[in-house]
Amino acid sequence: MARGPAYPFVDLEQAVGFATKMYQYAKRSSAQADAVIRDAWKYSPTSSGSQKTVAALKYFGLIEELANNDGRVIKVSDRAYRIIVDEANSIERRQALRDAALSPKAYLLCWNKWGAEMPASMRSTLLFDEGFIESTVDSFIADDKKSIEFAGLLEESPHSDVASTDNAERAVDGSQ
Repeated sequence: MARGPAYPFVDLEQAVGFATKMYQYAKRSSAQADAVIRDAWKYSPTSSGSQKTVAALKYFGLIEELANNDGRVIKVSDRAYRIIVDEANSIERRQALRDAALSPKAYLLCWNKWGAEMPASMRSTLLFDEGFIESTVDSFIADDKKSIEFAGLLEESPHSDVASTDNAERAVDGSQ
């Protein structure tokens, strides 16, 4: 069974909600991933949803996974901290949201290709040209649109200075 390109399990707004719950639980300290999943997010640590949520927060750059001999340890990233504690209209928070929205390779691909336009042919182009599969492409498009809107990118052009230098470099070298 084909999987298609990897992308976050949740949209950016949901991911920020999970990062906020993690911040309320552990502040800026690192914490055992299982404890955050169980106590802050109210998931079973062994559920597939919990593991996909952790991966989604990593896609958006909202958590960092730390090397530790005592199991999986995570902490809120600087980007997430900025989004959580800054005023809603601060330039730095808005930039952090934009950087987060364009961090997943699949979202960046769509942004670079279409920007805020998202044409009616987006679905078929993703299926034919980008390797997406029919069972997931619609949820991907919905999450991409929600994330771009939440980050305030809808009025931006794909080649404006909104994307950080980091994202522009990833687009050129194809890394995540």
